[in-house]
Amino acid sequence: MGTDIHPVVEVRVDGKWERWARATARLDSNRNYWSFAVLADVRNGHGFAGHYTGEPVVPIASPRGIPKDSPETHEWLGDHSWSYVTLTELLALNMDSPVGTAEGAKPLREIAPLLVQWIEDLRYLPSKHDGITPDDVRVVFGFDS
Repeated sequence: MGTDIHPVVEVRVDGKWERWARATARLDSNRNYWSFAVLADVRNGHGFAGHYTGEPVVPIASPRGIPKDSPETHEWLGDHSWSYVTLTELLALNMDSPVGTAEGAKPLREIAPLLVQWIEDLRYLPSKHDGITPDDVRVVFGFDS
């Protein structure tokens, strides 16, 4: 039994949040519990049946829910722990910080490939579109188990 993430990318255009379909298709939604832990405190330091996976990390935030101004609904985003992160928050992560895993300390970038991919895929959006900043890009997601 595992936990999956269901992400979509939203971009704020002229003050209104819209799903950005091209990015949604490219976001990898593989099972990476360290990424889940950093994003929303999900599976933080433990896996299935409480199996120890390492020392918990400080998440960006506990689950925040789906933003009120989001076009997304719970039905599309899984069963629990709905949340979102902005591109600003993803860019601020120290991907070289050590994380204590069950195998020993490793840099976050090594154990959280989902985050690395999201950052790389989303980083270019503001520079490609006039008037869009990192605060105008967010990933909205939920989980199911």
